[in-house]
Amino acid sequence: TENVIGRAREYLVSVKKNEDIYQYLLKLYEQEPFQVFLDEPELRFDVAAGSGAVLGSASAPVQLIIFMDFACVYCSESVETIKKLHNTFAYLQIVIRHSPIITHPMARPAAEAGVVVKMTAGGEVFVKYFYALHRISESEALDTVVINRAVAESGVNLIDYAKCIGSGA
Repeated sequence: TENVIGRAREYLVSVKKNEDIYQYLLKLYEQEPFQVFLDEPELRFDVAAGSGAVLGSASAPVQLIIFMDFACVYCSESVETIKKLHNTFAYLQIVIRHSPIITHPMARPAAEAGVVVKMTAGGEVFVKYFYALHRISESEALDTVVINRAVAESGVNLIDYAKCIGSGA
């Protein structure tokens, strides 16, 4: 959590620095007008929640979409913050979308297990899987055994899960 706060502080400092640069350029422009040939950058992107797992109310007015790689150290550091946001703000809907990075060999199996958990048992059970996987993988390397333990701890019907994983669906 401290690392996330530190990165947020760095971001805010960089925003302030960029604002200062912008204000400086405006002063220069007032002194000596110039023409800019670049378009204003578009800083907003429309991102669909898609089939992501939802934490919080589906009717919440604020939606936060998180792209998660279960094997990513930085993503793992954000889980406690996600949990706090989920438990603190009733007006916030958090959508978790899977984004496994190719250099993390266990990221895709963990994401696939999460999809199967959600398909077979629903979003609430996926949330339990999500938190269990994070908790277990904090002290153990992410592998098939850890993924299966998280699935079992989430309360999913293991027979349904095994059929779905085994079918490659």
